Amino acid sequence: TSCRSSRETSCSSSSLKTSLQSRSHSLGTLRLRTKAMARVGCSSVTKPDHQSHDPVQIELMKEECILVDPLDRVTGHASKYQTHILTNIEKGTALHRAFSVFLFDSSGRLVLQKRASSKITFPDMWTNTCCSHPLYRPEELEEKDHIGVRRAAVRKLNHELGITSDWISPDDIVFLTRIIYQAPSNDEWGEHEVDYILFAQKDIPVDRLNENEVSQVSYVTKNELQSILDTRTINEHEEAKLTPWFAMVAQSGLLFRWWDQLPQIIQQKGLSNEDERNKIFPLSLDDASSVPEELLKT
Repeated sequence: TSCRSSRETSCSSSSLKTSLQSRSHSLGTLRLRTKAMARVGCSSVTKPDHQSHDPVQIELMKEECILVDPLDRVTGHASKYQTHILTNIEKGTALHRAFSVFLFDSSGRLVLQKRASSKITFPDMWTNTCCSHPLYRPEELEEKDHIGVRRAAVRKLNHELGITSDWISPDDIVFLTRIIYQAPSNDEWGEHEVDYILFAQKDIPVDRLNENEVSQVSYVTKNELQSILDTRTINEHEEAKLTPWFAMVAQSGLLFRWWDQLPQIIQQKGLSNEDERNKIFPLSLDDASSVPEELLKT
């Protein structure tokens, strides 16, 4: 490696999707609570202490996320702070819309980023190119052709990696599908998201990192990413702690299958299979190594 929505929410069977998502939500909540309580000795989770965190990151916690139900229908809005507190996640009141950008160069290598130490959630972890949230504002709430989420992705690529709109636009970003998952970051913070999977392929210099967001980047091939998953090391010797959403989509096999289809996805502006585009794939930390067979069929 080298360092440096629309409301299409129906599956092929709505009853199958509802069952799978209900199963993922209930099991994920139980796993999340069990892991968090184990870390805090079964005591109640304390309110996160703002004073111990980076002031820039604290300010970003005031941004308003888009609350959704498990079918990705908008139900309201809440601050990033409220949507990432573990106790709210356990109550089932924090599910919100998010996106994960996977940027590839012309040779098919994927850009990974390492989250900065200053990040409140999942600091110092490797993940896909850019991960964030569309905000509760008109231009990012717009669902036709997933344009609101794609606009948000352009905004955050600039904020995190210094990739300006001169280099990438919403038209360059391709919506694939969505996943739904939840995971703890520690005994105070976590994630519960409907996460839009977005691909882009362009040769873009990634050399203007916002050090408050990203500490380094690395380009990887499919084989190199598989090695990272197998060994949990990157750049030959560095420990590679992975964010849960990235680990889930990679270990499930979904990312590698889509990576194999990269030329077609970019050319056709999406997955060719409509059922797969419309699905919301339920993933969890405990079964990220295998997605139910019916979800992988095209």
